[in-house]
Amino acid sequence: MRTTLISTALLYTIFLPLSGCSLSQLPFVYRPALEQGTVLSKEKIAKLRPGMTPQQVKFLLGTPTIQDPFHAHRWDYVYLRDPRDGGPLVEHRLTLFFDQSQHLEAARGYALPPESALRRGPQKKARLSAR
Repeated sequence: MRTTLISTALLYTIFLPLSGCSLSQLPFVYRPALEQGTVLSKEKIAKLRPGMTPQQVKFLLGTPTIQDPFHAHRWDYVYLRDPRDGGPLVEHRLTLFFDQSQHLEAARGYALPPESALRRGPQKKARLSAR
């Protein structure tokens, strides 16, 4: 009885202070990779065509990661992978631009084929000068 009480007290004395320590830095603690955002394949991005509606783009790529209320004609797809083992951080960005009639006009970023008609960028409107 006394030995059990002493061993229990000894275990509490050793492990109770250690419970407040961060164990995540120990080599045997598993830390899974952290993935955030929308995973986009090069095949899906290659299917993007000028003139597609937002519904068609959503069907093809999924809901955009960022839909800025201040830039209603711009959608951003962001993917971030942190391996959390000291490996390189992976970040992919794809930005889509829609024209005033809500049709896909241009794209910038990850995995756009070089021959894609979307590479030309959004059309800038001519500004009148006050000269």
